[in-house]
Amino acid sequence: MRCVLYLRVSTREQAEKGEGAEGFSIPAQREACTRHIRDAG
Repeated sequence: MRCVLYLRVSTREQAEKGEGAEGFSIPAQREACTRHIRDAG
């Protein structure tokens, strides 16, 4: 199985947020997506 992640932010503010409550940063999105893929098998 192959997967493609599409990660994006709309504003600089979103890009600068970490994995806190919002979790919009590229690294936070990448982690959430890879965790979902891993959990789905």
